[in-house]
Amino acid sequence: MNTCVSYADICQHLRVHFDDLWNTQYQSDPKGTSYKAVFPRRRQEDLRLVHTDTVSLFRLRTGHCKLHLHLFRLGLHQDGLCDVCHTPETVTHFLLDCPQYHAQRVILLANLRKIGVSVNTADILRNPEAACHVQRFVDATNRPL
Repeated sequence: MNTCVSYADICQHLRVHFDDLWNTQYQSDPKGTSYKAVFPRRRQEDLRLVHTDTVSLFRLRTGHCKLHLHLFRLGLHQDGLCDVCHTPETVTHFLLDCPQYHAQRVILLANLRKIGVSVNTADILRNPEAACHVQRFVDATNRPL
């Protein structure tokens, strides 16, 4: 039987096939576990942010930022603990727990609720609509990342 298949159908099939292949390899690689916790599959959307904002978000997503725990792992901080709480200064601590940024967090959480994002680090950093609110939070804290 002779069947005609359009060029667009072939391209779509190949895109799906290679996307699945890429994601299988991505998941099997032991590197990047912090990033994979936020993005279990390859990101399809473009956040359309300026470069510096994209860098900040990427650093938060991977945990490779200037928060004390990461600096401690690099030998650049004495204990990795928050100066205020004396608990490990992780991305979750910075975004959701530290009382030092309570006022900024109230605004962040209100904005996240408006767009229907659940309040956990992975969902916050995964959601493209939340990206601008996270960046505003980072800017309001004056915390270099």
